[in-house]
Amino acid sequence: MDRDRRACLRHNTRKDGKILFVDQPFFLECAIRNISDDGALLTLLVNYPLPRTILLWQENSHTIFECEVHWRRDLLVGVHFLDICGRTLRRALLEKCFAPLSYTPPLPQSLH
Repeated sequence: MDRDRRACLRHNTRKDGKILFVDQPFFLECAIRNISDDGALLTLLVNYPLPRTILLWQENSHTIFECEVHWRRDLLVGVHFLDICGRTLRRALLEKCFAPLSYTPPLPQSLH
């Protein structure tokens, strides 16, 4: 029996991010371990209590996601994206970022 009940395909990644607190000028460094159309798995660098709603900033793309903390186990945090209007854009970004990983370059042609 397949125990993975995710509705959307997750892409494994190792990207730096920051968790921004909505109600105070504070952030936590984190690693984005995987990401999909509707959520992400984060690893916190320090154990700190999180509010229910956070903003996730992905450093390399400068993208901000409004998130709800769905679950937490020690330093691992599962978040669900709340910004539904951004889902189409997020899917396009994921496809663009991960398309090079599925590309197989042609073999070099012989010079003879």
